[in-house]
Formats: sequence, C-alpha cells, structure tokens
Amino acid sequence: MEEINTPKGFLVVGQGKKVLLFYSPNKKKSKMQIDESIDGFKFSKTNIQAEIMDAKGKKVDLAKTADFRAAKLGKNYVLTFLTMQKNTNFLSIAISKNLSKWYTLGKVNNINTCG
Repeated sequence: MEEINTPKGFLVVGQGKKVLLFYSPNKKKSKMQIDESIDGFKFSKTNIQAEIMDAKGKKVDLAKTADFRAAKLGKNYVLTFLTMQKNTNFLSIAISKNLSKWYTLGKVNNINTCG
C-alpha cells in the first residue's frame, strides 16, 4: 500500500493576489503547486510548479524538506524551510521574485529545532 501524505499549504500575499503555495510531500515525488485567490478563501489551481534551486543551480529535492514559512521582504519573498541531510535537519533560506523560482542562500548554522 502506498503511503499517503496530507498536502500542506501556506499562504503568501503578493502581487495583488493571495497565493497559496501548496506543498505535497511524497517519498517518490514531492511538489510545490501554486494556487491563486483574490479573496483568500476561494483558490484556483494554476499549472505553475514552484521549485527551489541550490547554489549550484540544481533542484532541491522537496521530499527532503519541511516546515515552510514565507514572507515578503521589499521586492522579494523570503522562504525558510527545514532541509534533511544525513538524519540532521538544517534551517535553510531561499529568495524569490515571483514565488515560483526560489534560490537558496544557504543554511543557517547553529540553530536547533525543538519538538
């Protein structure tokens, strides 16, 4: 039986719309979908898949990420998330101008998570 993971969403307000980045964790293929809304209650699906690129231009494996938080900072958006590597979680930071292409700035060292 295939494991089913509940999709998780987080809201980002920007570009005159409320945008829901819809994260669907899955061991085989995780994705980040963008849905849009004017009122923040009714969302329409788009065909836009968001992706996170590392410093080398390689796509970050979304199956090894979790706990996304996004905010608008000036003309850009900032995304924080956990990256799992070798049984250790690291807090990572990425930026975007359009909410669909994210570029990592790196990991935040010496921060431990609780719980």
